[in-house]
Order: sequence, then structure tokens, then C-alpha cells
Amino acid sequence: MTDLETPTSLTVPIDVGFTRMIAVRLARLGYAGGKSWPSLPKAAGTAALAASLPLDIELFARLFYPSFALHTVEAVSWVAVLSVLNVFGLMSARWAWTQLAEMGPSLDDLIREPARRTQLADFMMRSMSSTRQLGVATAGSIGCCALLWLIHPHIVAKLEMGVISYLAIFWSTLIGGICAYWIVFFVTFAGRILRPGELNLVWHSPASTPAITRMSTGYAFTTTVTLVALLTLELLSIRVSHYGTNVVLNTIITILPPLAAVCALASGIIPHLLLFVVVRNARRETLASLLKLTGDTAPSTPDGVKEIQGTVALYRLVETSPGLPFNTAAIIQYGAAILGSIIAFFLST
Repeated sequence: MTDLETPTSLTVPIDVGFTRMIAVRLARLGYAGGKSWPSLPKAAGTAALAASLPLDIELFARLFYPSFALHTVEAVSWVAVLSVLNVFGLMSARWAWTQLAEMGPSLDDLIREPARRTQLADFMMRSMSSTRQLGVATAGSIGCCALLWLIHPHIVAKLEMGVISYLAIFWSTLIGGICAYWIVFFVTFAGRILRPGELNLVWHSPASTPAITRMSTGYAFTTTVTLVALLTLELLSIRVSHYGTNVVLNTIITILPPLAAVCALASGIIPHLLLFVVVRNARRETLASLLKLTGDTAPSTPDGVKEIQGTVALYRLVETSPGLPFNTAAIIQYGAAILGSIIAFFLST
């Protein structure tokens, strides 16, 4: 398939994503490779090689160019921690896209109109533009390096900094920016695909529709990832706050975690709310149809009871059909966890 052709199935752009999704390519060391999820040690090993670039350069500099290397344990620890976070981001991206590939056929079955599948496939193909991915991520990386340069004079007394430090920040925020780009994509994708009335759902148990079940599991994973990322950001911000103080540093520490919390709430809750609304509306429509068949009054004869028993049984089947694992209670708990983490963060700084 050429770039000029419009795919008519979501499985096509999803397969293309293994080649064009930069985070997946980094995790696979630049090669498309197989589409199945490998063993955990193998996946972590390949991701670590790409994620630990600044740490590798630090080790190389120590051996051959000591003047460019970092020498304190604290400074090197930061590079190592950022490398670990990079591994986490790349592995999360790789797992998420592998899961998306597995649900591709069920997504095609979910969408009722072929034209809608074509529109969504085209949206996915355009989203995989390298210019878009790198443009957003690079802009964020440059901005973070600029902020580091501004706070550099105020923390260098307690934290050694050098070229490796800037490289570590640039590389880590580049990977983080690419991963954030795809989290936004997944949220947007949910809004585009989950349109009530345009989906093929299991009428007596909408939440059991294969695509809905898989999407719920997938979004539960991305929700967990965003929560972990938020908590990590807060912990790192608390650590940075002990290195010094100035207007720029205080502003960053005050604004960045709450902003990240808002983004985590949006990316974590919106897809689940959309899934919840789709399942709820489909169930209500089915119940309304069955309710009409029960009549306006209760049956008064044995024959009338027999005629309506089947309809009542179907009504109860739909009414008690399973809901989504990530339900209203889970959403409230997720929001409370984020709110609690932000409160704890400000109490600690």
C-alpha cells in the first residue's frame, strides 16, 4: 500500500504503526520486527539499549574524555533514573501498540459503516507522520533544556551539571514527548470511534462486545501509565526543590505537577467515560425496546403470563448484564488518587 492509497481497514494503519510509530521503532532498535509481544527480559533489553543513550555516552566519556563526564554520584544517578524512565516509556508504548494490533479486527467489526472505517484509518495514517511526532517532542525537549539552562546557576552548587545532563534531559523529554503524543492520540481516537448509534454492539450485553472489552483493558493500561508518570514527576520535582530556589525553579515546581495532574485526569478519565456512555446508551435502548413488548398492564391470565415470561427474562438479562471493569467507582478512585498525590506534593515542597 502506498501513502496515496486510503486504507479501508483499521488493521492496515495499525500494522503500519509498527514501522512509523517512533517509540515502537526505538524500542525495537529501529527495526519493525515482529508484531507479537516478546518475553519481558527481551523487551526490556532492547528498549534499554535505545533508552540509555545518555548513560552510554557518560560511560564512554568517563573512559576516553573525562573532562566531559559527570563525576558525582548524584549527577550520574539522575542520568540513570532518566534512563530507567525511558525504558518504562518505550516498553509501555510497545505494549500498547501490540495490544492495539490484536484488537484491530474487532475494531473493524465494531464500526458499522465502511466509510467510517476509512475515515478512522486515514486519521491514524496522518497521525503517524514523523514530522508531527518529532515536531511536538522536539519542541518540548528544547523547551526543557532551556528551562534547565535558566535554573542551572541556582542549583549547580548542589548538583553537578554538564553536557551529559543536557543530553539526558533532551533525550528523556524527547521520548516522553513522543509517548505523550500517542496518549493524546489514544484519547482522540476514543472520541472518534465511540460514537453512539454507529457501532455494532452485542445487544443483550454491550460491555461484552469484543472491541469494547479490549478497549477497556487497553485504556486501563494507559490510565495506569499516566498515573505512574504523574507520581514519578512529583517525586522528581520534590527532589529538585531541595537543590536551590529562584523564581524560575519555583514557578516550574508550582505549575508543572498540577498541569500534569490535569492532563492525567483528562487522558485517564475521558476514554472510560466515553466507553461508559456507549454501553449505558446501548443498554437503555435495548431495555426501552423490550419494555414496549411487555405491554402497559400486567397479564391477567396464565396464557398471558406465559407469553410475556420470555420478554421479562430478556429484560432482566440485559438489565443485569456486566458493566465495564473501569466503572464509576474506579474513575472516582482514580481522580481521588491524583488529587491526593497533588496535595501530598505541595505538603512536601
